[in-house]
Amino acid sequence: MNIYCKTMKILFYSIIVALAAVICSCSSDDKESSNGSSSKESGYVGDFSGKEASVLFAVEAPSAGSYSITIKGRAKGSTAGTGVLTANGTNTDISFAGSDWSDCKATVSLKKGINDVEISRGSGNGLFYIDYIELN
Repeated sequence: MNIYCKTMKILFYSIIVALAAVICSCSSDDKESSNGSSSKESGYVGDFSGKEASVLFAVEAPSAGSYSITIKGRAKGSTAGTGVLTANGTNTDISFAGSDWSDCKATVSLKKGINDVEISRGSGNGLFYIDYIELN
């Protein structure tokens, strides 16, 4: 793949992520929780309770293999928020309990280069917010 195509693909994924953040109810409420933890930035995406609600991330892996992904999130209310992380067609259940920001870790198989990583309601209730994901 030439450099132009690779650059265009990265630009395309960046636009998709930005649109997903707008489509999902976006908030800039950066309040600290009762234990002093807060979101990393001033905004987050959330409420994936709609049937098709999701956010798509482009994740670049330096080589093919298993990677740990940390998802910083929290439940929308007192009910645990559940959803699905999908990477290269493989689904992993995710869950956030309580209104404090916490980490949910998942192991995913990535190919070398750009990979699609999607967070959605899936078979869960979608009652959660996502601040960021981090490839470890």
